[in-house]
Formats: sequence, structure tokens, C-alpha cells
Amino acid sequence: MLFLPFYLGFPTLYNLSMSSKVFSDIEPREDWGKYFNKNTGLIIDLGCGYGADSYFLAQKGYEVIAVDEENNLKFQHPNLTFIRQGIEKLVDKKFDGVIANFSLHFLDPEIRLVIIKHYLDNLKPGGIFYMLTLSAEKMITPAFLKLFPQEPNIEYYTEEDEHPPFGKHTHQIAKIVYKKPLFSYKKILILGDAGRGKTTFAEKLSKKISIPHYSTDDFYWKVKFTEANDKAKSVEEISNIYKQDKWIMEGTTRRLIQEGLEKADIIYLLQFSHIIQQYYFLIKRKFGRKHESFMDLWGLLKHVTYKKYKKNYSNDLPLKTMIEPYKNKVVELSSYKEINRFLNCLDNRR
Repeated sequence: MLFLPFYLGFPTLYNLSMSSKVFSDIEPREDWGKYFNKNTGLIIDLGCGYGADSYFLAQKGYEVIAVDEENNLKFQHPNLTFIRQGIEKLVDKKFDGVIANFSLHFLDPEIRLVIIKHYLDNLKPGGIFYMLTLSAEKMITPAFLKLFPQEPNIEYYTEEDEHPPFGKHTHQIAKIVYKKPLFSYKKILILGDAGRGKTTFAEKLSKKISIPHYSTDDFYWKVKFTEANDKAKSVEEISNIYKQDKWIMEGTTRRLIQEGLEKADIIYLLQFSHIIQQYYFLIKRKFGRKHESFMDLWGLLKHVTYKKYKKNYSNDLPLKTMIEPYKNKVVELSSYKEINRFLNCLDNRR
């Protein structure tokens, strides 16, 4: 069993034991250039200590949030923001990188798992989770590995450090590196204005990532555009889809998207910048729909106008109000140019 000096269980004592090290000459991790090479984006350093790692990344151009319960920061930089708090207090932002170097093994295992899950969930596609830890046999458990959608890269090595007045110690260290796939979402909800192209977007996305797509219309109607389904039955049927491991759902029927909002990994919101654009595309769409009469079109144009400008027109909760609790997983696409750019580059992003 690996014996660790007693002070390694206490962050403050550990930092004090390192006080004789020279921090003016920063020696970055040899492999950081491979992982942190964009020189832009937001990185959080959990348990930053003296802040050498944070400072190195800030110098490269990253915006860095350095978090530690002790104010031992020895470096300042315009790109570096220090937050004095325990790392168990979670920072609710989206990050391009998460660093936890010799900071998580101090914590209770259950708290540690909550922290790691939070930052993996808030890691942007393509982002890097980089962690160095002691006590590898206690850290890398089945519960730990289960947090990662794909297996992380894990390397083990030894390192000898001198910590006056405690002397030399050889540590068994594990390095865990995980890069989040640029498109890793399996449960996708597509919402937006009528005529914006939700169905087309869902169909194209489905082909590119091989995930089945559905429309709320499939559950709203018993006979398409003729006879509505029973409300309770439609909710039950669509719930069976939301329980699956992967799906793409598009539509805006409020009772049919509520569960989707809760369970989706990502929500795409397709909107028009102006209602005149919406009129144009609704009229254009009508000529491709044989089942839609001019009276249907007129009714739809009145509906979208009243919905936007007439107070108390509908009892439905506004879509923006519904998605507000889930805003951290909402991506807005406000033009066909944005939609097509996203779809065209998708193959290169995975």
C-alpha cells in the first residue's frame, strides 16, 4: 500500500511544504502544448495553489479562473481571475479546459465525484479535462470512470519531490486526460419559430450523426393534420422516446417538449430575426405543401402575428420562459447561414 506523508491530506500544510520551491521560473507540463494549444478560451484551475499553472496558461492567451480556498497566489496577469473559495463550490460556466492538479484527492469521494461530473458536463465540445493526482488506487474507481462518456487516457508514473522540512518522497502519480468530442450529444431537442426549418434541420442532423429524429407532430396528431391525438396519450407516447438513449426531437407543442427540455443534452433554438422574414418563409413553404390551403396559410400568418404582438393571445407559456431554466444548454441559430454552416462543418467536428 502506498504510504503518503501525513501532510498530503491537508492542502494548507502541503502548500507550506512547497514554500522553498522557486516559482519565478515556471516549468510547464511537458505535454501541455499538445492539449492547450489554441491560446484562446476559458480555463478553470481547481485548487490553483501558488498559481503557476494558471499563470502559464494566462500568458498563452487563455482566460483563466483560478480557484483555491487559500490566498497563496504568487502570480498576477490580466487574463487571470482568482476566486477564493473551496473547490467544492461549483463555478457555473462553460469551459474550454478544466485543470485539477493534485487538488481532488484531498476531498471526500462523493464530493469529488460531484465536482468532476459538474465540470465534465460544463466542458465545451473539444474541451480538455486534465488531472494529476496522488492516491491513484483510491481515485480511479469504477464510479470515477463512469463519469466519462468515453474512456479517458490514463498514465501512471513516479515523481520524487523534496518538501523541507519533511525530506524526499517518491509519489505514485496518475495523469488523467479527457478530450470531449466536438459533437457528443445523444439527446437533441430542436425548437423555434414556425417556418424556420426545424424539420429540415432535424432530418439533416439525423443523417450526419445517425440518430433517429421525431417531430412532436407525430404524437400530436392521430390522423396527420386532421384528427388530434388524446392529450394524455400523446404525452405518454412521446415520453417513451425521451426515455431512450438517443433521439432528435423537433417541435414546439408545449406539453410535448417539457420532458424533452429536462432530458436533452443540447437544445437548438431556431429563430427569425424579424417577423417579415418569417412571413416570407411561411409563404414559400406553402407551395411545397399540398395539404396546406391558402386559408390555412392565412390562419398561420395571423397566428404568428398575434402570438408575437397581441397580449394574452395564447394560454401557452412563452417558449423563452420555458427554456430559461435550461439556458446553459441552449444554442441559438438565427439564420439559415448559421444553420448550414453548422451542418457543413459537423463532419470535421466529431
